[in-house]
Amino acid sequence: MRADGVRGYTCEAIVPIVTGMSWTETRNHQLDRRRLLAEYRRGEISAEELRQSSRRLIDAADFHGEPQDRPCPLCGKRTLKNVIWIFGDNLGKIAGTARSRREVEALAETYGDITAHIVEVCVHCRWNVLLREMLARVGSGTSKPRVEEK
Repeated sequence: MRADGVRGYTCEAIVPIVTGMSWTETRNHQLDRRRLLAEYRRGEISAEELRQSSRRLIDAADFHGEPQDRPCPLCGKRTLKNVIWIFGDNLGKIAGTARSRREVEALAETYGDITAHIVEVCVHCRWNVLLREMLARVGSGTSKPRVEEK
C-alpha cells in the first residue's frame, strides 16, 4: 500500500543477467494499467474486454515469461507472467518476437540497443496489459552496428 493509502502495483526494476548490461525504462504504462482496473471495478468495462490475449501471447508467456509473485488482478490466480517483446530496425526478422531476459541481453551484445515491451499476462484468464517500454543495451555507450544475417 502506498503512503496515500491507495493499493497499487509498482513495476520492479529489471536486474541484468549479463555483466555490463543495462535496462533503462523509457515509458511506464502503470497509470494505464491502474485506469483500466479502476474502470473494471466501477463496471465501466467488462472482464471480457480485458481478457484479450491471443494464443500467441499466451504461448509466449508460457515459454518465455517470468513468473510474478502476485495474483492476477482479474481472476486472483497466481498465474501472472511478464513477457518481453523486442523491437528495433537493427533486429531484422527477429523484431516483434518474444524473448527471455537472457536472450534479450545476448541479442543486445550482437545487435546493439533493443527496445523491449514488458507485457503482464495471466495465462489462466488471458488478462494482459503493457507495463512498460525499456531500452536494453550493453553498458551505457552508444548503439552497436547491426550484424548482417547470413
